[in-house]
Amino acid sequence: MAKWEIRIERRSEQTHGGKTRTVGTYQVYHDGQPATGTIRIGDKDVPLSGTTAEAPGPSQNAKRASEGFPTRIVAKAYPMQSSGGPTYVTHGYRQDETIADGMPGLELTDTGRRTDILIHPGKNEFRSSVGCVNLCTHLKTPDEIISYPGSRRRVIALIKDMEGFLGPLPGADQAIPNASVLIDERALTQPDTLAANATHVGNATTAAAASTPAGIGWPLRRNVIRGNVRNHTFGKVRNGGTKPHQGWDMLAPIGTECFAIADGKIQDVYESTAYGEVIELSFRFKNQNLFAAYAHLSAVKVKKGDAVTKGQVIGLTGDSGNAANLNRSEMHLHFEVRTQSRPGLGLGGRIDPTKVFGTCPLKEAIFWSPDGKIAASPQAEPGASPALEPKPGASNVKPAAMDRKPIFDAARIMLGRSFKAAEVAALDTACDLASASVPFDRRPLFDAVRIMLGRGFSVAEVTALDAACDVALTSAEPPPGS
Repeated sequence: MAKWEIRIERRSEQTHGGKTRTVGTYQVYHDGQPATGTIRIGDKDVPLSGTTAEAPGPSQNAKRASEGFPTRIVAKAYPMQSSGGPTYVTHGYRQDETIADGMPGLELTDTGRRTDILIHPGKNEFRSSVGCVNLCTHLKTPDEIISYPGSRRRVIALIKDMEGFLGPLPGADQAIPNASVLIDERALTQPDTLAANATHVGNATTAAAASTPAGIGWPLRRNVIRGNVRNHTFGKVRNGGTKPHQGWDMLAPIGTECFAIADGKIQDVYESTAYGEVIELSFRFKNQNLFAAYAHLSAVKVKKGDAVTKGQVIGLTGDSGNAANLNRSEMHLHFEVRTQSRPGLGLGGRIDPTKVFGTCPLKEAIFWSPDGKIAASPQAEPGASPALEPKPGASNVKPAAMDRKPIFDAARIMLGRSFKAAEVAALDTACDLASASVPFDRRPLFDAVRIMLGRGFSVAEVTALDAACDVALTSAEPPPGS
């Protein structure tokens, strides 16, 4: 029996103008698997994942908001029902973007003494929720409002996806069988795990090396299929095996370096609606001319006709094309191996990349260094920052000598708030791990900050944190006898 679920993970709280909101992420699941693709709403393709805003804590269902407790609801699983209005309705919602009765919504049940708890649009303000859940694209800073048109589309996308997956929904105020909301707030209420995670980054186990054919490298330093799920691999792997996916989606925060997988020539550099910015590399493999395609890029470092060598940086991952509306934790490189340049829709003109690499990084990340070797590298969590090359002159800096203030300042600016005690401990531990390495290893710092943010980095944030590392090192006292 089909099961539809939306999972909400509470991540942090933001305060602005005397108001506070709980910020998290959401993802729709079909029978336990993340729902991929988009739902067309008007002229927009809307993803089934994004950001949530709710009231601040403490989480409780025992007292009504009207009794002086306008807080978020308890984190647990909730059944769902069609909303009967008048303000928010599941059936017959208004077709314009007027903020008035008849806006789209879905209702949660089994909420204790809390009533009228819905998933509904934010209304051009900081938060439009007293126990309810507002959907949006992102809330990077506390002063960002929730746009009603975009939030409205996201709620409608949930309704339409639910109808498409479960069939016609029951009438107003009737239970929706096999539909539920699961709220998790461990990342918000158990920040002490951050320190443990930061320590794990430094002492992590290594990924198993893979056997790759001679002359072939990998497109990223850390190569792993997004979400560790099969529907982000090649073939008819989506919609129950009826819909094709033309390549691999490999998890990579925006700004991650992409490498030429072989010596070859840049066949084409182009842009498309679905793929966004694309680089196509022509290369030889087993006496066959093939094309490696890198899509959703944010920057291109080569031009058509350039000769490139294996391991050369040719671009940076991004969110162009239909990746633009994905949650930041879902940013990825879409990678294909093609038998012809710029093929059409479907699987034609493409082969499974496994035929070139000899393996698929579905459940375990494969680490590769630009010098062409398979590397045993720290096993970072999904969404980890790019592995950055150590810079010259840092090899003798020790924890006591490094000035940590620039790193803490950069991280605080990204968070948009003061640190919690556990976050200070986590970042301090990461500084120890980074500066204890010879040469200096920035990855523990990037991973610790990413865990605090609860998402991948923007290009500007990577640059800012990298610069903070430089300042921290150059302002450090050299150790005695150096």
